[in-house]
Amino acid sequence: VSCPSTSDCMIVGTTTSSTPEAATTTDGGKRWTHLKLPNVAVVGLSGVHCTSTKTCYATGDAGSSGAGMLFVTTNFGTAWTTHSLPTVGALTFSSPSAVACTTGSACFIVGQASDSVLGIVSGVIVEAVTSGAGGSTVTFTNVTPSTISATTLNAISCPTKTECITVGQAVNNADGPQGYFMNGHPSVWTGYLNHIKTRSLSGVSCLPAAPTKCYISAGPATGAGAGAGIGLLPAAFTASTSYIAAKLP
Repeated sequence: VSCPSTSDCMIVGTTTSSTPEAATTTDGGKRWTHLKLPNVAVVGLSGVHCTSTKTCYATGDAGSSGAGMLFVTTNFGTAWTTHSLPTVGALTFSSPSAVACTTGSACFIVGQASDSVLGIVSGVIVEAVTSGAGGSTVTFTNVTPSTISATTLNAISCPTKTECITVGQAVNNADGPQGYFMNGHPSVWTGYLNHIKTRSLSGVSCLPAAPTKCYISAGPATGAGAGAGIGLLPAAFTASTSYIAAKLP
C-alpha cells in the first residue's frame, strides 16, 4: 500500500485466482475503487509506490512465466503503461518484491532474479528512470552489487533522494539463512549481514524526518527464541549500524 496523502492511497496484491489486483481510495479508506489493469502475463502485483496523488509505480510478479513487469500510471490508476523488467546478467528478473522512488521519475525495484535451468537465484536491485507521456519510456540500470549474497530482497525504503535501504535473505555458513540488507547512495550500495540470527528480513520503513531511523521486521528467529518475530532499529546508514531488537507480541 502507498498513500501519497492523508486521504489518497493505492493498494495492490493478488487475487485467489492468481491475477493482479489494485484499488484506490480518495477519502481515507471509506470507499475503494477497483482498477482496471493491463492484460499482461503477471500472477499478481507485489509492490507499489506513489510519488504524488497522480503518479504511481507498481511491480508485477511473473512467477515462472518470464520477466516481471513495471506498471506506471500518471492518473492514479485510470490508465497504465507496462514495461518488462530487464535481465540481470544472465538471470531473468521474474519476481520483483517492492519498489521505492527517490524522485517523481526515478525508482529502485528489488526482488529475485533466477535461471530456472541452472537453478540459480539472486537478490537484485534495478534502477528505473521514466520519461515521456504517462511514463511511456523507462531506462533500466542494474545496480546490484557484484558481491551480493542475498537470495532475495523483500523490501526497500528510500527516506531521502540519496539514501535507501533494502532487506532480504541470504544463505551464509552453518547458520543457514540470515537477514541481509544493503544501504547507500543510489547506484552505490554496500551490503552486509545483520548480527541477529533470523531466517530473513521481510520489511523496512525509514522515517523521512529522521532518515537514519528505520524499522525492520524480521524472523522467525533461529536457535534460541525460534518462532518469535524480531523488530530491528538501525541507528545509522553505516557498516557499524547498531540495533535495538524486540520480540514481537
